[in-house]
Amino acid sequence: MSASDAKSERASNPVDISVRAEVLDASSEACWCIEFGIPVDVTAPDSEVVRQVFENDPYWRFSNPAMARLYLLPGDENLNDRPVDEIFPRNPQNEEFVVNLIANGFEVDAAPALDTRYDGVQIDVENDVRAHIEDGRLIRMFGIVRDISKHRRREAALQTQLRNSLGVLNTVPMPVLAIDKNGDILLVNAATERQLSMRQRDLTGQSLRAVLALTYGERPARRIEDMARQALKTIAPTTKIVETPNLNLNWSVTTNGTGETVAAVITAIPAKAGELVHA
Repeated sequence: MSASDAKSERASNPVDISVRAEVLDASSEACWCIEFGIPVDVTAPDSEVVRQVFENDPYWRFSNPAMARLYLLPGDENLNDRPVDEIFPRNPQNEEFVVNLIANGFEVDAAPALDTRYDGVQIDVENDVRAHIEDGRLIRMFGIVRDISKHRRREAALQTQLRNSLGVLNTVPMPVLAIDKNGDILLVNAATERQLSMRQRDLTGQSLRAVLALTYGERPARRIEDMARQALKTIAPTTKIVETPNLNLNWSVTTNGTGETVAAVITAIPAKAGELVHA
C-alpha cells in the first residue's frame, strides 16, 4: 500500500472521522461548513455567483459548539437545523465578502463580514475560508470565524480620539507635527500647514526630512532628522519632553506599554532656515 493510499484509508476510517469530530467539537474557535443544495456555478459572472451563494439553498453541513456560543444560539437549539441566512444574511457587506471570495478562488484569511447574532445584534467578524469546488461548481465552503467587534469599536474610539485631539492641536498657534519611528509624518496641525505651505493630506506619510528640506534646505533638514532618530532611540520608555534650544525645537516621545516608541511630537518648528545655521 502506498503512502497516499494509507492516508486515504485513514481519512475514511470511522475512528479517525470520530477523532476529528471530537477535536472540532472541543475547539474554542468557531468552525463551520456551508453546503449548497444546488451547487454554485463559479464560472458565471460575479454578480450571478453572489446571487447563487445566497439563494442556492445553503445549509449548515457542520458547525461546532463554539459557533453556537459565538452567535448566542439558545441552549435548546441546534445551529445545524437553523437557516444559514439567520446568521449570514444577504447585505452589502456580505455581498462584498463573497466578491472577495470569488476574487481569491474561495481561499481567504481574515476576510471581513457582517453577521447577525440570535439576539439581533450585528457583529463584525472575520473568516478564514476554504472551499470544495468540482468542475466549476462550488459544493461547500468551510472555515473559522472570529468576532472582531471589540477591535472595531476600539478602532472607532481611537479614530474619534484622534479627530478630537487634532481639533485641539489645530487651535494651538505654534506648529506641531508627529512622526513615527521611521521618521514619517503621522499628523500635523493647521499652524504647520501654514508654516510649510502644504496641506495635511499632502504631508501625512511623507518623510520628515524630505518635507523640511523643501523649506529649510537639505543640511538643516538632515540635522533635524538626525536629532529625531536619536531621540526616538534613546529616550526612556515614558512620555517626556526634551528641549533643544539651539534648534528651537521641543520633542515629546510617546511609547507603548512595552517601551517601544510610538511617535515623537515636534513643536516650535524653526520659522526660517537661518535659525538652524549654527546648530
